[in-house]
Amino acid sequence: MVQAAADSGASLVVRLAALFHDLGKPHVAWRGTDGRLHYYARPGYSTRSHEQVSAELAAKALTRLRYPNELRSRVIRLVRAHMIDPGRGNGVRARRLLSRYGKGLTFELLDHKEADLRGKGAEPAPEELERLMNFRRTVQKELRSPYRVRDLAIDGNDLIEIGYAPGPPIGKTLRELLDEVIRDPARNTREQLLARARELQP
Repeated sequence: MVQAAADSGASLVVRLAALFHDLGKPHVAWRGTDGRLHYYARPGYSTRSHEQVSAELAAKALTRLRYPNELRSRVIRLVRAHMIDPGRGNGVRARRLLSRYGKGLTFELLDHKEADLRGKGAEPAPEELERLMNFRRTVQKELRSPYRVRDLAIDGNDLIEIGYAPGPPIGKTLRELLDEVIRDPARNTREQLLARARELQP
């Protein structure tokens, strides 16, 4: 997988994440009734999934090797999130990923996923790669849609004008509005958001 990431010209963050992403598997492995090894958290076996343990191991190694803090932070986040699944690969899924991880890390996650598929022993199933490529195109398209608080048609000052007191409720309402806009970008109008903000006002 590391070689596949390098061959594709992936960033150093992606290549380092490829190196570390599965290191936690031996620490959390348990055998199911089907006789196969599993690596996700299960009560009585492990309280953490392999990606969580892998992220911890990556953090320790990168600290010991004195990598810059920002790069180390991105690698850790990528390792922790590497089990993402494009799902149906629709716009809502794309906007949710962009909202959670930001543009840069979202595309690094997709690069990581592609390297993982290409790095498997056998040739990756064409349908898996095609599904990932389609999802990448969807994510690229959704960059024009609102997925950040600053993309909303209103801001905290607008909430204060309609009676919100400065403080945490403003942030909470903006996040709730963003979640609704991510589900339906057509809601991102000043009129609709102010009306909804009044409904949410504590």
